[in-house]
Amino acid sequence: MENVNQKESVDSIVFELWAKHKHFLPWIVLSIAVGVGIGYAYVNLPPKIFIIAFLLVIAIPVCVIWAKENLNAVIRGKNDLEGLSVPLLGVIASADTNETFRMVRTSMDAACGKDKKLIMFTSFEPGCGKTFVALNLATSFAQAGKKIALVDVDMRTAALSKMSELPEGLDVFPTGSIPLNPTELLVGDQFRLLLEKLRAKYDYVFLDGTPLDICNDAEIVSKLVDLSVFIVRENYTVRRKLREIEKLFTRGQRNKKELSDQRKDLEEHRRKEEQEINFKEKYFLEQYDLERQRIYKYQNLNDQRINREQKKIEELKLKAEREKLDRQKKYKDLELYDDREKLKEQIEQDKQLLNDKRVSFEEIALIFIR
Repeated sequence: MENVNQKESVDSIVFELWAKHKHFLPWIVLSIAVGVGIGYAYVNLPPKIFIIAFLLVIAIPVCVIWAKENLNAVIRGKNDLEGLSVPLLGVIASADTNETFRMVRTSMDAACGKDKKLIMFTSFEPGCGKTFVALNLATSFAQAGKKIALVDVDMRTAALSKMSELPEGLDVFPTGSIPLNPTELLVGDQFRLLLEKLRAKYDYVFLDGTPLDICNDAEIVSKLVDLSVFIVRENYTVRRKLREIEKLFTRGQRNKKELSDQRKDLEEHRRKEEQEINFKEKYFLEQYDLERQRIYKYQNLNDQRINREQKKIEELKLKAEREKLDRQKKYKDLELYDDREKLKEQIEQDKQLLNDKRVSFEEIALIFIR
């Protein structure tokens, strides 16, 4: 059984190498033919000329192979994605689109869990298929019973909004009339509030973003979403863009860890402040109860020792003391209430501070189209 597995592994490697380099076969055959020709002509050639010709026979196909391998700047296949740390959600194959989208749907559903609901689809170059992926993936989720909102935030081209026929079961939010300066709309509070409302209403909110090579709109939106999905396409996306995606992913993970550490430190600090407030409240209530017990005990003793006139005077004094004590309690309650409100405000400020420190594309993933 082990030998069979090894044989299958070797066969798969050979097949993969053949599929990748079969276009070099004509050059190899040509080199062999030229080499054979030189071998037949060797008897008529001086040794130096034969050596030079032999080296040329080897060098020419090697140079051609090197040029095709290194000067071809686009992604040639899934193998070019190997070595990336960025999660790959799936591969969209043109041969069986429906099945591959179902596989990507399953992968994305597992990756997002319950926390990640706002997902933006983007790419570096226009024409990679981000709108195609966003629309078909949203349709696939809707067919699985999910409540999906599809938002067109590509206000430069509005490709999704221009589609005349859209699948049923989707709530599509078009761009409307294209504004003169879309960036101002994306950085405003109204857009952020819209996304939060959609988050509360839908299972997933898919955003069809703008390509990065056109403008920085996608960078702005990426700080508001839970996940940014980059679409890379075979024989179209430039390979060096993969390095840029990897840098974005590494930076995002590093920043995410730093923010997580800061969040823990702030939570620990606020927890100690809350404990201090609770301790003050507990200590004051204990003192308050002791003082009330002292007043009532003093009143009971005086009831047995003094006459009526003195008793009225003492009752007035004790009543004044009780009122003063109650006023102190109310004042302390208000003071503790203010402390708690200030603590809540500080916690909200901490959250906003950490959100402001988020970098663009903090959470990213890939979908490959071949």
